[in-house]
Amino acid sequence: MKDKSIRDRFGLTNEEFNVLEATDAFHHKLNEANVIRLDAQTARKRRLRQATLMAAREANDPLYIKYQKASKRRRALRKQIQIKYESKGKLKLGEYEARARERQARAAQRR
Repeated sequence: MKDKSIRDRFGLTNEEFNVLEATDAFHHKLNEANVIRLDAQTARKRRLRQATLMAAREANDPLYIKYQKASKRRRALRKQIQIKYESKGKLKLGEYEARARERQARAAQRR
């Protein structure tokens, strides 16, 4: 019963649901907090981008190989930055959230 409600809530077809259900992490990954709903135009742009990359990969295009290497390098650099600056990032995030709470409190007082 719960599975049917998940399928209906996220608008999945039976085939899509069966594929998701077959994955090990299905029950841990699928919840409303991490599902992003895209409007039709954005979803089409995303699919076009993916299809373009697939076409380049199938053609063994040298640009695609460079793209893959750059993506891997970017992820590695992001991880290094995350490790190096995590504590400073947490402090900045705390400051940002405190300012946001202050703005919300001032806005609520004005009403």
